[in-house]
Amino acid sequence: MTEDGSFRVVAVDATRTARAIIEAQTAEGSDAQHLAELVVGAVLFRETMAPDLRAQCVLHGSDGTGRIVVDAQPEGRTRGIVSRPKASAAVMLGQGARLEMLRTLPQQRGHRGVVEFPADATVSKGVMEYMQVSEQIVTMVAICARFDGASLRRAMGYLVQLTPETLAEPLRVMTERLPAFESIDARADDPNTTPRGLVGALLEGLPYQVTAEVDVQFFCNCSAERVLASIGTLSRTDIQELLSGGGPVELSCDYCGKSYKVSEAQLRALMDRS
Repeated sequence: MTEDGSFRVVAVDATRTARAIIEAQTAEGSDAQHLAELVVGAVLFRETMAPDLRAQCVLHGSDGTGRIVVDAQPEGRTRGIVSRPKASAAVMLGQGARLEMLRTLPQQRGHRGVVEFPADATVSKGVMEYMQVSEQIVTMVAICARFDGASLRRAMGYLVQLTPETLAEPLRVMTERLPAFESIDARADDPNTTPRGLVGALLEGLPYQVTAEVDVQFFCNCSAERVLASIGTLSRTDIQELLSGGGPVELSCDYCGKSYKVSEAQLRALMDRS
């Protein structure tokens, strides 16, 4: 945050996290690209709008081509999922694609906003559209995901927000500076570029203080207890159908791929409580 309170700036390098999520989802091509970019966007969104709470970014592809979800939780814990119908080869941007943003508010209330992707659709522009239309905060966002073939080399981005206290001279300086940061591809290609260095370049000449730093990481909070709780919400008929197969039921987490076995005895106990 600048010392005069004019700007809030968040920068993130989510390369390690995005790589792990792409691997867990076996995402390829444009799905991998959009997933990596949405990981960056979700972290920027959460750290800005709900730093101590949970946030989700959902990219709804055009023409029913599927969706990509990134779940960003406190302390930088992040996971994602790509979901497509069998007839779809990839989750597509373009006309009809939407970006849905959800965040937890204090007292467990929630906030949800949805915007259409702009005509020149990118994840970066979608996040910026959301911040300015739904949250009504003047915001500049730049996100990039750089690949070497199928391998993610870098996933990073930044967000600059004007605050109600923005002063005229800092605003003039930032207005002149930001066009040079509309794309950060070249900076991302430089292995020496760090989030702190990106913040410093954006705010060069403007006194500021670093108010927080978070280690972003791939993390899934699935567990055997959560699996049992999920099955427990099913009807007796549905649980009976699971029992009809005989033996344990094996389920896997859609986010991380970890497998869980639920025994016949556990299923019968759940059915008795249903």
